[in-house]
Amino acid sequence: EEFDSLIESFSLLQFDPDQIRDIMRISVACMHALNVTFTAPSADESELVGTNPHLQKFLTLMGVERDELRDTVCFFEMLVGGRDKQRRNQSKANAEKGMEALIKSIYSAMFTHLVNTINERIALRPNVSSKHAASIGIL
Repeated sequence: EEFDSLIESFSLLQFDPDQIRDIMRISVACMHALNVTFTAPSADESELVGTNPHLQKFLTLMGVERDELRDTVCFFEMLVGGRDKQRRNQSKANAEKGMEALIKSIYSAMFTHLVNTINERIALRPNVSSKHAASIGIL
């Protein structure tokens, strides 16, 4: 019942079915991402747990390859001497923090998009006083 009400609200705000599907896909992907786990082959290394079912679901929903995610959260690059890039391993703790930051970034971008889109659709119209104008800042 609440889900149906949510979908109806999106429709009333003129979100098309593809936009609604994308919002749901990204939301579910973020939930799966919270359950992605890492191993620590050594104290200063990390690796994605490939057998974790949430990992594959996250990758599929976001359209990301496993190696791309691994490279993003399990490694970092630094410039040495201003021109040479060196790739280094992240510890398990740092990889987990990186994954949390990625999830927050994805969710934040979606939230900002939703707020901006909704505000555009309920914005002040001609012949409507600013006293009666509507906008949102939070959902």
